[in-house]
Amino acid sequence: MEEEINGIKIYRYYSYASPKVNLYNRLLNYLSFMLSSLFFIFKKEKLKSKGIDDRKIKYISNGFDKSFLKNEIKMNIVDEFNLKDKFTLVYAGNIGLAQGLDIILNAAENLKDYSEIQFLIIGDGLEKDELEQQAKKAGLNNLKFLGLYPHASIYTFLKYSDASIIPLKNENLKDSVPSKLFESLGAGCPVILSASGESEKIVNDSNGGLIIEPGNSDNLKDAILKLYNNKDLKEEYSKNGQEFVLDNFTKEKIAKKLEIILIDYLDSN
Repeated sequence: MEEEINGIKIYRYYSYASPKVNLYNRLLNYLSFMLSSLFFIFKKEKLKSKGIDDRKIKYISNGFDKSFLKNEIKMNIVDEFNLKDKFTLVYAGNIGLAQGLDIILNAAENLKDYSEIQFLIIGDGLEKDELEQQAKKAGLNNLKFLGLYPHASIYTFLKYSDASIIPLKNENLKDSVPSKLFESLGAGCPVILSASGESEKIVNDSNGGLIIEPGNSDNLKDAILKLYNNKDLKEEYSKNGQEFVLDNFTKEKIAKKLEIILIDYLDSN
C-alpha cells in the first residue's frame, strides 16, 4: 500500500501476524515481510548509490520501550537458574544461521573449568536442535538451552545476568541493529557484541560493553574473563549502557526525532 499524508509518501508492506508465539508463526512473519517488500528493496534500498544527496537521507533506528523495565522480576527464574550465585552469560533471541551461536558453544568449551560461569540460551530457531546436540556431544554442562520464554520474563534474565552475548554472523546484516541490543543495554545488562557496523557504533558510543571480532570465540572467552575478573568494570558498563539508551533510544525519543525531521521537511516544501 502506498499513500501520501501531508505531502509525505508512506510505503506499507504486508507481514503475517499472529497472537500465537511459536517458531512457525515467526518464520511466516519474516518470510511474508521479506517477500512483500522485495519489489520496494530492488526499486528504492540503496539511496546513496543512486546519487541521492546525503542531506536528504535521514536514518531512524529501532528504539527501546521503557515499559520493558516495568516487568515483574520472576524470582522462580532467579532461583531455578541460580542467577544470584553464578556468573551468567545470556543469549535471548532467534537461533538461526545469521546469529552464529557456535561462537558461544566454543567459548563454553574453553571455559568449562570455571564452575561459577554458566551460559543460558533462550529462544528457538532453525539451528537450535543441531546446536543442542553439539553441546551434548561436547559435554557442555555449563550451557543450557532453555527454549522459548514469554517476553516479560526476559527482563528477569537480563536484570540478573552478568552479560548479554549478541552475535551477528552475517556480514550483510552489519547495518542492522538487533532489538535485543537495546533491551540488554536498557535493562542494565552489559553487552558482549560479536558484530560490526551500526551495532558496534552503539556499543562504543554507550560504553556499555565489549566488542569482539565477529565469530572469534577466543575473543569471546577473553571478554567474558575480563568481566568475570572485574566487577567494577561490569557495573560501569551496566550504568553507562542503561543511561545511554534511556537518553537516546527510547521510543519517545525516536518518535520526537522523526517528528522534527517531518516538520523540517514540510516547512522547507
